[in-house]
Amino acid sequence: MGLYRFRPPASGRMGILWTLSTIRNAALVEFGSMGHMVYARVALERMGVSGACGLYATHLNENDIALGSTDRLLDAVRNVIQKDAPQAVFLLPSSVPEIIGTDLGALARELGGLYPKVPVISFGKGGFHEDACHGVEEALAVLARELALPPGQRQGDAAEQGAEPGTFNIIGSCADRFRFRAEAAELERLMWGAFGMKPQCIMTAEASVESLRTLGTASLNLAVRGEAVAAAELLKSSYRTAYVQGCPYGIEGTTRWLVQVGEAIGRKPDAGFISRESAEAKQAARQLVPAVRYRKGKARLFLGGPADSVAGISAFAQEELDMTVEAAWRDSLYGDSGTLPFYTERQWMEAAKAAEGAILMASGQTLQWAGRPDTLQIANPDLAWRINPHGLPFAGYRGALHLMELWANEINRDN
Repeated sequence: MGLYRFRPPASGRMGILWTLSTIRNAALVEFGSMGHMVYARVALERMGVSGACGLYATHLNENDIALGSTDRLLDAVRNVIQKDAPQAVFLLPSSVPEIIGTDLGALARELGGLYPKVPVISFGKGGFHEDACHGVEEALAVLARELALPPGQRQGDAAEQGAEPGTFNIIGSCADRFRFRAEAAELERLMWGAFGMKPQCIMTAEASVESLRTLGTASLNLAVRGEAVAAAELLKSSYRTAYVQGCPYGIEGTTRWLVQVGEAIGRKPDAGFISRESAEAKQAARQLVPAVRYRKGKARLFLGGPADSVAGISAFAQEELDMTVEAAWRDSLYGDSGTLPFYTERQWMEAAKAAEGAILMASGQTLQWAGRPDTLQIANPDLAWRINPHGLPFAGYRGALHLMELWANEINRDN
């Protein structure tokens, strides 16, 4: 790992932790140093994540490292199960066990034999050579594989009827994304307004072990980011559940997404809902476009963040509002390098300098360094406390309104 002026890239361990931290009625046990989890707990609270998954660390001493002893982990899991009675236990990989070669999969199987009523699930992508997004991808897929129950084992009407025709899952709404709960709430609103469908499981922003067990009962999966596709494919092969990949951005982009969702479930979206929502957003666009046209020098965008978000916001700005995107980059090595380039710390610093007099939208860290307001934040790392889960989204029709308001104020700002 090289030297960084700010923060090094998040590892696979962090991606797994962020994905699992919002799951209720579960416990997460890390076989690692106590400081890891103390720091992580504070960071999660700043992100608005608390009171969901129980977070524990075993601590390590010299014998654990030198002799490869795992007794401390076995004791910790036993105490957590006896004390908290979780419905599932997650074993989080950590740097030292990764280096000394601790086999968490074997330990999970051993613990599964000791506690057959409590699933004990291990994860593998916890090393520094994995990006956080790889950890998110693995965690989502493992949860879908290990916790979604087949029809014969589910309880209630859903087990008898199979898929629920009026429900859907959101896959990929995780704490590593900025305003992840607001984005999920907008998708819920769109699905209800256009199709009258309710969420079965929001994976993992509002997930519980119980809702994860019913993943296979939904009639549609929304894989809202690239890391969610592996889980969606697994559920498709296991339960024949169709899925739609991608998150809607912009006015026309959201309408196209709703049409795509309708094609996946064999229904047309409510035309009245789309008409009302798009008309409201288009009215705002008519106010913004003249400012873009006459202040073209300020209507330039520099965007950095998750590849899906940056690509969607860029397309909205260019294709629907005739704005200029001067630079767009992704903040992770995960994904196809042919779509958006990955910027190193030095590169995004150069881009932020070049954005003088233009609109810069990036992480809270980038914006603070560049002296820009955090209202333009679209990505993590975040530097503020986010205890309000009901913020404005960037996706959907209301996200388009939010973005246009931000851009209008920046374009018309005299500075």
